[in-house]
Amino acid sequence: MILKDTFKLTGKIFLGLAFLLAGLGTAKAQLSVGDILITGYASDDPDQFAFMATTAIAGGTEIRFTDNGWQASGSFRTGEGEIVYTVGAGGLSAGDQVAILIDNGPSVSSGGGSVVAGSGGNMSLSSGGDQIIIFTGSLAAPTLIGGFHNNSGAWEADATSSSTSALPTGLTNGTSAWAFPTEVDNCIYGCSVTSGTKAALQAAVNDENNWNQDNDLTFHINYTLPCSPSAVTWDGATWSNVIGPDATTDAIISSSTSPGTFTCQNLEISNGFALTINSGNTATIAGNLTNSGSGLAGDGTIAFDNDGNSLSLSGNAMDFEGIISVEGTTTLNTNGLITLTASSTSSYGQLTGTGTISGNLAIEAYIEPGVGGRYYYLGSPMSNATLNDFNEAGSIMVSENSAQGTAWEWDAANSEWDPAGTAGGSGLASTATRGRGYALYVGTNGIYGPFLRSGDGTITLTGSSNNDATVNQALSYNDGQASSVGFVTGTGINDTEGWNLVANPYAAIYDWDLQSIPADMSSAIYRFNGVNYTAYVKGAGSASRYIAPFQGFFVQMTQNTPSTLVFNRDNRTTSQAATLAKTANYTVDGVSLHIEGMNGDVYDDVFVGFDANSTIAFDNNWDARKLRNKGITPDFYVAMGQSTYSVCRVPYTGPWSFPMKLDYDQDGDLMTISADINELQSFGTVTLEDRKLNSMHDLTAGDYSFVQDNSYGPDRFIIHFSQPSIGLEKPQQQAVAYAFANEEGLNVELGILHNATVEVYNLAGQLVERGEDLNGRVTFGVENGGVYILKVTADNFTESFKVIR
Repeated sequence: MILKDTFKLTGKIFLGLAFLLAGLGTAKAQLSVGDILITGYASDDPDQFAFMATTAIAGGTEIRFTDNGWQASGSFRTGEGEIVYTVGAGGLSAGDQVAILIDNGPSVSSGGGSVVAGSGGNMSLSSGGDQIIIFTGSLAAPTLIGGFHNNSGAWEADATSSSTSALPTGLTNGTSAWAFPTEVDNCIYGCSVTSGTKAALQAAVNDENNWNQDNDLTFHINYTLPCSPSAVTWDGATWSNVIGPDATTDAIISSSTSPGTFTCQNLEISNGFALTINSGNTATIAGNLTNSGSGLAGDGTIAFDNDGNSLSLSGNAMDFEGIISVEGTTTLNTNGLITLTASSTSSYGQLTGTGTISGNLAIEAYIEPGVGGRYYYLGSPMSNATLNDFNEAGSIMVSENSAQGTAWEWDAANSEWDPAGTAGGSGLASTATRGRGYALYVGTNGIYGPFLRSGDGTITLTGSSNNDATVNQALSYNDGQASSVGFVTGTGINDTEGWNLVANPYAAIYDWDLQSIPADMSSAIYRFNGVNYTAYVKGAGSASRYIAPFQGFFVQMTQNTPSTLVFNRDNRTTSQAATLAKTANYTVDGVSLHIEGMNGDVYDDVFVGFDANSTIAFDNNWDARKLRNKGITPDFYVAMGQSTYSVCRVPYTGPWSFPMKLDYDQDGDLMTISADINELQSFGTVTLEDRKLNSMHDLTAGDYSFVQDNSYGPDRFIIHFSQPSIGLEKPQQQAVAYAFANEEGLNVELGILHNATVEVYNLAGQLVERGEDLNGRVTFGVENGGVYILKVTADNFTESFKVIR
């Protein structure tokens, strides 16, 4: 038996069905029993078959084929098709083969001659079993020459269905006719014997051990006589064999017009042309790729697939902005010839699959520092790239603990920024650890620079990048209280603890929704674009679930239990652009609020919503903290209880009102707040309360514009949800307040409470301080240490808090 694995070897033959009929003559030489043998049968689209001459046959000879079964009564069963083949002018020699494509024809794939459908119409081979019977004359008065039966392993007593047939009269099974031993959808003679006597050819062809067979793989019969597979050429309009190559047939690309999806053995790109594979199409290569032309184009997929074997690239260097997929246990030797390019922040080449990459690969990332430059959080998808490799020629990187430093790494164990390469011990010559993020300044800073690169464009890393099953990144913990964690809005331990800067370690988009979250780590991720922090957690937030190659981001540990973040290659995806709007795996119910000023040049976003699994406190699985934006950019967020939120979700039972904070220094700036309500399901109205103007605005009806007044403070706005659509009762108490001590004294965050009264008592019950008509955050400058009770009273609200000073 010829094993299925041999189908992948160069030189094996696959069916490409199409009888090659060259001559149009009508001369009819006499054929004898056994002069024609079937050598190929394919019933999985496209339908094809092939035959071999066992003796010389003159040009113009007419040979007929039918898939009608032979009846015990001595005639053909009716209802199926017929193909009439005429031998080409040069005739056929013993051992010559002809391949016929049944579909969309019939037509000749190789071997010469011409073919037409007979009086009964075209044939159609059944994957459930069928037969091909060879004859001359007519269906009504045939002279039987040969037959091939592919059903039950034996000829039946009678033709009782389209898949059954008796042995045709005068033929002998195993010589002039053959019942294939097992029913199989696709099978092809392996050409072990292609010359000799008629008896020798019959013995070889009628031996199952000399055949390839498969129930899934469609063979393409494409013989260049006597019996070797030929390369097929793409000319921009069609393949030279009409139906294209298969996994055992070489392909030649002689046009830059896309051939669409195809599979081949070896592939050669001709001089002056490129192989164009557009989005949605895949070129699967089971052999080597030789680029004698312009390489690759398009944004589709090039898949290298030959399990257990090593394939290679040769010829000219190639750029590609699509997907390179190394499948299964295939090894691809790049010979340093491939660059995955990037033309924008949303269009870039990717590497995927489970196979091995041998040799260097170059990968580009597109960055936009803009005027003046900015910091990017970046990581390396390479296993051996250094920090210096991020730097483009003619640019500068500075790793030093000074104001001149432009390359930094976050030391999570000590909660501090260190010069990049500190952990590696060799500065910028240190390897950029896969899975770790770095803060790198890009662009110019006044008269200094350029740093990393000049202006918008690409950075390129070259080295070893692989499809590792997992990449482990150690997570460390520090409570952040003894350091300056300047990127958080709060000062409490819940805000400052456990920050780790990590990065996508793969050269493909990574789907965070598929990530396994370690114990004691929040589910949220936090990106930075040089100005704004954006967050994403379980379907909500202004960031995306899809993390681009090179992208660095913060995650937060919530306990002093150092752990490991395990990136898994199964979480990669190539079907979503990482800069597109999020597509959630979760049901999201809420609004995305957007604030902007300076004519839209500065902005911020916050999500406020509801989930049955959330609580009124900060939820590590459902909420995201507010990280502080840079420069003059506003910070707009929910301040509720002891936490600040960029994503805030509470139960449907309340609260339904959320106190907002706006930190913004541009006094007098005209600003706008808008609401995206497309994901709001449980409430009909979202109202913005402006406490400065004592006004209410329905955000579902339109945007709200106002003039920033720094004298009023950050506690100007409250968001209210109303008109529930799911039969909820309005909460009895929606307010959330809390008290705390700091170096300024005793503080109370009043949240949505209006005109509250706060009284401060010592443990002796003496009234120390009192304030009326209070809103937002209130501070009492109590200097003496001790335990104090702060009593808060407002409409429908009374609560006392114990605070230690």
